[in-house]
Amino acid sequence: MNFNWTNIISLNNSQNDAFEELLCQLAKKEPIENKQEFIKVGNPDGGVECYVVLENGDELGFQAKWFSSTPQETQWSQVEHSFKTALEKHPKMITYYVATSLDRADPRVKNRTSFMEKWNEKVEKWQKLAKDRYSREIEFVYWGSSEFITRLSKEENAGLKSFFFGDIDLSTKWFKNQNKLAIKDLGARYTPEINVELEIVENFNALSRNNSFKEQIDELYHDMMVNFRKLLNRHHVNKNLIINLETLNNNLLDFESEYFELNLIGIEKINFEIIKSHLNNLESISENLFQFLEDLNEKEIKEKKIKTERGYRTSTSFDGYISDLRNANDSLYNFKYTLDKSFIKLANTPYMILKGEAGIGKSHLLADIINQRLEDGSDSIFLLGQHFMQEKSPWSQILDDLLRLKCNEDEFLGALNAKAEVNQKRTIIFIDAINEGKGRNFWSDYLVSFVESIKKYEWLGLVLSVRSSYFNLVIPIRIKNDESIATITHYGFDEIEYDASKIFFKYYNIEQPAIPLLHPEFSNPLFLKLFCERLQQKGLVRVPEGYEGISNIIKFFIEGIEDKLIRKYDPIKRLKLLNKIINSLIIQSLEKQVMLYDTAYQHVEEVSSKYGLNSGLLDDLISEGLLTQNLQYDYEIKEYHETVYFAYERFEDHLKVKYLFEQFLDRDNLKESFAKEPLCGYFENDMMYYNRGVIDAMNIQLPEICSVELIDMVDQNQVLLESFFEGLLWRKVDSISQYTADRIVKNIDNQYIQKNIFETFFLVASNAKHPLNANLMHNYLKDFSMKDRDVWFIPLLNEIYLDYGINPIKRLIDWSWSDEDKSYVSDESLLLTSIALSWFLITSNRQLRDYSTKALISILQGKITVLIELLKKFESIDELYIQERLFAVAFGVVVRTEHNKDLKELGEYIYKTIFDTEEVVPHILLRDYAKSTIEYISYLGIGLDIDLEKIKPPYKSYFPRIEELPTNEDLEKYEDRDDGYHQSTIISSMMTEYGNGRGYGGYGDFGRYVFGSKLYDFECKKDEQLISNYATTKIFEDYGYDGSFFNYAEKAIQENNRNRYDRREHKIERIGKKYQWIAMHDTLSRVTDNFKMRDPGSSGYDEEKQYIDYQGTYEPYVRDIDPTFLLKETKSSWYIETDSKLWW
Repeated sequence: MNFNWTNIISLNNSQNDAFEELLCQLAKKEPIENKQEFIKVGNPDGGVECYVVLENGDELGFQAKWFSSTPQETQWSQVEHSFKTALEKHPKMITYYVATSLDRADPRVKNRTSFMEKWNEKVEKWQKLAKDRYSREIEFVYWGSSEFITRLSKEENAGLKSFFFGDIDLSTKWFKNQNKLAIKDLGARYTPEINVELEIVENFNALSRNNSFKEQIDELYHDMMVNFRKLLNRHHVNKNLIINLETLNNNLLDFESEYFELNLIGIEKINFEIIKSHLNNLESISENLFQFLEDLNEKEIKEKKIKTERGYRTSTSFDGYISDLRNANDSLYNFKYTLDKSFIKLANTPYMILKGEAGIGKSHLLADIINQRLEDGSDSIFLLGQHFMQEKSPWSQILDDLLRLKCNEDEFLGALNAKAEVNQKRTIIFIDAINEGKGRNFWSDYLVSFVESIKKYEWLGLVLSVRSSYFNLVIPIRIKNDESIATITHYGFDEIEYDASKIFFKYYNIEQPAIPLLHPEFSNPLFLKLFCERLQQKGLVRVPEGYEGISNIIKFFIEGIEDKLIRKYDPIKRLKLLNKIINSLIIQSLEKQVMLYDTAYQHVEEVSSKYGLNSGLLDDLISEGLLTQNLQYDYEIKEYHETVYFAYERFEDHLKVKYLFEQFLDRDNLKESFAKEPLCGYFENDMMYYNRGVIDAMNIQLPEICSVELIDMVDQNQVLLESFFEGLLWRKVDSISQYTADRIVKNIDNQYIQKNIFETFFLVASNAKHPLNANLMHNYLKDFSMKDRDVWFIPLLNEIYLDYGINPIKRLIDWSWSDEDKSYVSDESLLLTSIALSWFLITSNRQLRDYSTKALISILQGKITVLIELLKKFESIDELYIQERLFAVAFGVVVRTEHNKDLKELGEYIYKTIFDTEEVVPHILLRDYAKSTIEYISYLGIGLDIDLEKIKPPYKSYFPRIEELPTNEDLEKYEDRDDGYHQSTIISSMMTEYGNGRGYGGYGDFGRYVFGSKLYDFECKKDEQLISNYATTKIFEDYGYDGSFFNYAEKAIQENNRNRYDRREHKIERIGKKYQWIAMHDTLSRVTDNFKMRDPGSSGYDEEKQYIDYQGTYEPYVRDIDPTFLLKETKSSWYIETDSKLWW
């Protein structure tokens, strides 16, 4: 091996530092028997640069001395000083390695002491010193040039030599230049001036193990500890409580000591399982403590006879403890929830596949991450898939063609690893869009070995990005199943469309669009960017009508380029020359995939010269972002040449299809066209994933130009169906015929596509011109009975709502509930949005139901006429769960209105619908919201043509005599203990405190704490179990609940609750529980009509109880949401499964 120590690089402007680092890296790799741990030390070094700890605790120390010539006494004194320091600082050291760049010469010349003899003499002296002063036997080992060469000659250390001796330039300047060129080649795909903060960045922080990652985990830890310490610092009022708190404190101290041992920076494995174990232990202790505090609280309430009036009561000695514990638990669950997120594992295994739809912003994100890492002092290598233009080994292409380095992959990776270890920061290799270039042809064959080659180096990480539609084609199953590789989906601006659009519209000086931003396009950064650019190029400051559809966007984009080039090339737009040029380039792309710059230039110049245009049009098309230019290596002629390609692959796919249809689609014989080449070739089974982009474009363009669906032209399969539904969102609205809409409705009960259908419905719900908007969904759902609708629609809502990433239900709720100005949205669009939100109210998912309620109130503020139309829409539908909340919405909207317009019409409509009837709807909450709305309208001084006495309770409703009520024995016929247990669960849940007839115990939580507590002040309280039986019977007889009928739906909810770790989130209630709530509210309304309640003003303890007529839902407290309060979050998100005492 050719070796020259003078060529060693400088670190920190010092070759000495580089030599010390080289020693440490080689020592770390040294195969030492019984090695347990390697430790590198900083300055001052304690006599060693690094040391190895053996399993028995003994240590081996390593000291480096950069001597350029045979050491003299001054140098020997330096070694001796280091050794003495090591003896003192490392009492368990048994071996001391001394490393220099010199071999020990031993010429054995008479009267001259050789290097070897001097070494032996010094070793003898130092060993005697250790023996005499410390009674220790120390072995000395010398590493000189030959020992270093032996180790550096090993294949696994080739990269160390390449790095430390400058064979490969890995300077900061080199990294910066390489990445700058790659980012420049992204062209318009990277716009650093427009940046939107995205949560996905936490994945890259974890992968980098940077300060942001450390701060995120530390913040979770500190937040939890501070909250628990606040609880522990309270003045203790109970001996048993002190014991419980001491147990909690001891476990917190154990966790604290364990946590401080973690190293969140670097590459040392973080044992997240230990953290989770401690958190689980703390959770268990905390739950027991909470129950203990609740028992103490309940005991004090009874002993002190503390009353609850109108939903409020006097504080107890333990309320503060409970509040603090709730906050502490909230932060504990937040900690646990974060540790279960997918980004956590990237801290230990830094290998990621980033997938996402075309134009979703993957390239922009990676470029941004690389620039951030550069600022942080971390090295990155950024490679673009479009540059991989050969179907050969990716390493050959990377090293020979892209980086132009004369080394093999192990030398390169080893050098990268050595540099990263010097920096103590991971180096990440990023390859963007591996489906581009020739990538879709070769990556599946090479990816496993490619990833494994990088995994050998502990300081290296890997990020690959791929378009979702090519994921299955490019990514091998072995990689998909590799748990050390995280697959992360980039959803663009999903759930932050409003913030993103505001940033974009502000940047391009465009007014907020007069449409609700619910369409998926607006979560796509490419769409949003081109959309804004096109408007700006047109000189528009607001969004025009008819913007929908990718075809229009491409048309806008091309017209925008024409408008910019028309000054230089006058006839370009009039003669549609740009379309002619695009078709010419598309032909090249279809034939060869690679378009040589020279060939493309000739094609463009031919068109230009034919129509008298100036030369240079190709370069202008590149500068305007239609095309991108690149340098690629031609292996046949063994030289580089320039190529051009379309900047956006989705656009290229659509332009290809536009050309293919123009040339090969016979509109009179459509099926025959797809049965012949070239069109039929795109649908061969083994090529469909490969051609997915073109198929997507066909699914959009064919119905737009021929009014037929692609799924009717070729054999259907899963790929085609997925493409069809995704295409519905990108099509021009008028291309979706009534026949297609009817056909979709007929297939709603097809379980394989039902989710796709309703996701589409929700996404286009608010578009008044769209044939699949909320009216279509409403007309389909409204004719079902509650039971027949709940059995399939509730599970479907849960499945969609709980999906990660792009979630059309959350998107609809978030937009409606946001504080964004919605004055620009039409009443028709608001009504459609409200209809969709209203259907979410049927769910047994309390969170979804409450969020939808708040969203409705928010979107309908000041829109009283829309509210009236909404109430009428659901007036005759068999679904009290919706109607109850719609009247809550009405009350919330009225209280929050800033003008009185149309309130008279609303008040009189509610009066006529609810109160001016033979029997007021038997639902205690619906009645109360309706009554409160009318009273508030009257309070505003608005005269209503109604009888106000008729809205006051009690009302008239039927209720059987007590002796006619069903007994426990009467309920036995509904038991299904041996068949699903769903009906038996309802019966058990409805059992009141003493209802089982065997004394205290055996009650259901709902029966005791919810139903029974609501009857507490009524004169029929002693018959609470019989009244509960009456409600239970209604569930089975009136509402038709059948355990076997709902078996699948109930089990799906059970499974969902079981698999959700985030204790902060509300559990989804059983469908049977929904029916319990409806039955309770019905029964309570009848009880309030037919029985008197105790006067809250009479205690009943020292005076005779006084009974009065029922006044409202505040006594007893029945309300379960405050429709006047729209805050999304409070300080604590603790959730109590039983009925909350907060009107929230």
